[in-house]
Amino acid sequence: MSGINPVFLVRKAKKSSGQKDAVLWCSDDFEAANATLDYLLIKSGAKLKDYFKAVATNFPVVNELPPEGELSLTFCDYYQLAKDNMTWTQIPSVTLPSSEAAAAARQHIVDGVDTETGEVLEDHNENFGNESNSPSPAKAPAPELTVVATMPLRHRVLAQHIGEGEYLYHVDASQKKEILRLEMDTDNS
Repeated sequence: MSGINPVFLVRKAKKSSGQKDAVLWCSDDFEAANATLDYLLIKSGAKLKDYFKAVATNFPVVNELPPEGELSLTFCDYYQLAKDNMTWTQIPSVTLPSSEAAAAARQHIVDGVDTETGEVLEDHNENFGNESNSPSPAKAPAPELTVVATMPLRHRVLAQHIGEGEYLYHVDASQKKEILRLEMDTDNS
């Protein structure tokens, strides 16, 4: 990873041009991302004179994010910049493309059964030839782990002691009992 944060650029179209706003995001510095946006706009047949200068905005965390390095002329059909001109918000009364597909899928699934095909979706098991058809053995419950970094300092020091000098990141219940026992030990042994 290059250590450069992703840049999300928008180039608003001038109203007289009739063009759509263009967005692009990439993990590069502003100048390189801006040059990439200009190149992709020209390559798509648009003229730079139809657009205002590119502006870097906050990076939106949405499902409809275009792929990195690809010009999107449809992103602004679903999202708009807020009053601060930095934050993206969904346009009210606009249905997102992925929302329609998810809603259609939810309509056909009732209690884990697809009502169109009758397929049970929850307990779906497949045999790929490397598994036996016998029932799987009962799985042991996962141990309850405690994060050492959230423990008091004296417990962290004792955790390192029981780890024989190595820093432990998690301790299980038996190790935690040992830490508590060592904490209560006042015999200096």
